[in-house]
Amino acid sequence: MNKEMEKRLEQREKVLEEKFKTLLEQKKKEVAKVEEEYREKISEEYDLKRLNLSLKLKTLRLTEEERKDLNKRIEDTRKEQREGMRKKDEELKKIFADYKEEEEKELRMSLLHYQEELKKEAEEEIALERRKWERELKEKVKVSSRQIKLEDNRQGEVFSLARRMREKGANFPDEDSKVLFTTLLNLRGQRERLIESILKDIKVVGARVAKKKKLSLVLSNCQVNVSASDLTREIIKEAF
Repeated sequence: MNKEMEKRLEQREKVLEEKFKTLLEQKKKEVAKVEEEYREKISEEYDLKRLNLSLKLKTLRLTEEERKDLNKRIEDTRKEQREGMRKKDEELKKIFADYKEEEEKELRMSLLHYQEELKKEAEEEIALERRKWERELKEKVKVSSRQIKLEDNRQGEVFSLARRMREKGANFPDEDSKVLFTTLLNLRGQRERLIESILKDIKVVGARVAKKKKLSLVLSNCQVNVSASDLTREIIKEAF
């Protein structure tokens, strides 16, 4: 993944994290409200129980045993109230923890889905660039192949002329032989330079695509030793 897409992924992650924090804050407030409402309800319920028990202690003529029993019941209401709040706290904590876990899971899935979208987008862009590269490369090879074919024809004409002259029994003076040999060497040199130029074009086009998409593309030690008729096929094979 290139830097541009990494940046887009980071931006999406920040947006989702902010949304996640907002949702958690809202859930905390919701849980706190439920807790407060329950606390008020249970306090009212047990305060009323203790009030009734306290009134009995103050207004009724009770034995010592009965007083002890009422005091114990008053203390029991306090324990029950604390236990009720403890259980409610545990219940609300679990609700919040489950909610947080679910939202974290959704955040991760959203990021993963977005990452897959970016990957698919990158693959489509690379495929498009590759098709453009192939078309450009084939066109360059086509043009260069015609040039090499012309050079091959020129070499063929020189060889053909020399062969016909020998068949007729003609003897070449040393100077003419030297000129003919030099001409052949020059033609071969021109052909090799054309082939070298084609390979250079392949590397330039490939490097441009690689640089744009941050890909690693290495074309080295390319060997071309072909005739003009199959040059296109061989060079494309080397390139791909």
